[in-house]
Amino acid sequence: MQHGPQTHKNMKVKLSMLKAQTLSLFVIATLACSPIPQAVRGLDGHPLGPLPMGMVESAELESNTSEARRELEEHPRSEDAFVWLGRRLAYQGAYYEAIEVFSKGLEVHPDSPRLLRHRGHRYITVRRFEPAVQDLARAKQLAADQPDALEPDGAPNAAGIPRSTMRGNIQYHLGLAYYLLGRYEEARVEYQDGLDLAQNDDTLVSTGWWLYLASRQVAKAKNATPGAQIQILERVRPEMDILENDAYHRLLLMARQHLKPEQVLPEDLRSIQGSTLGYGVAAFEALNGHTKKSQTIQKSILESPYWQAFGYIAAETDAWRIAQLNE
Repeated sequence: MQHGPQTHKNMKVKLSMLKAQTLSLFVIATLACSPIPQAVRGLDGHPLGPLPMGMVESAELESNTSEARRELEEHPRSEDAFVWLGRRLAYQGAYYEAIEVFSKGLEVHPDSPRLLRHRGHRYITVRRFEPAVQDLARAKQLAADQPDALEPDGAPNAAGIPRSTMRGNIQYHLGLAYYLLGRYEEARVEYQDGLDLAQNDDTLVSTGWWLYLASRQVAKAKNATPGAQIQILERVRPEMDILENDAYHRLLLMARQHLKPEQVLPEDLRSIQGSTLGYGVAAFEALNGHTKKSQTIQKSILESPYWQAFGYIAAETDAWRIAQLNE
């Protein structure tokens, strides 16, 4: 029996739907059998300890993840369902499981900048910086012609108002991945371009702080004085509309000499906010030639249980790089 073009088209659609359903059911079944998240290892290979239970275990988190599983089971081709199940798992510290969900979603939606953006983010969390660059650079390329839009928050700020956009988040995390690899000029370019996507003061200061650090690192490598070249500082004021990135705002005020490092550095670095502020002050001190002070701060950061924080990861990366040079 011969089949016409329409029949072949219908068969292709059915096979695609079956593949998507099989993938989603495989993901759900696999994760249901793996309630304990796979351990993440530090750059030196040692397993990082469990995250604080209060952060990753709650009735609300469990409920949100269960709902995301059901959504994917009911809509096995839904890009949104893959995105949200992966995000919900990551909020519970199941980072490798989240990466698996994003990867399965990319089998169904290979050109999804959203799935690539979130997988790239979680590759950073598990210290796989090169794959993060690959995902995020691809996401940036795919999203280039798309209108930018606010990205819904899975863990909203106190005001419940989303502040970042999809393209802005792609650029931000790509710049961070380059920074963590020590590719500071590429990081500087990404953050400089990222300023064009900043729609509010929160995204201005978060992008601006990493731009400042990357610019200082580039200048240091060239034995140049950054000075007025770092124009982002001219846009920072003591009074800004900050809802969630107060740490980055304070760090930029420090760079502008409105605040002293000791006014910014918290007594307790064992928190996400503490890691952000601590790494910022440590990097600032190192760039200004205060190496011992910087390393003391970084050592304290690495005693924090919040190893998923970007400040912790950056401190760990700097310490690992110094250890490699001393071997």
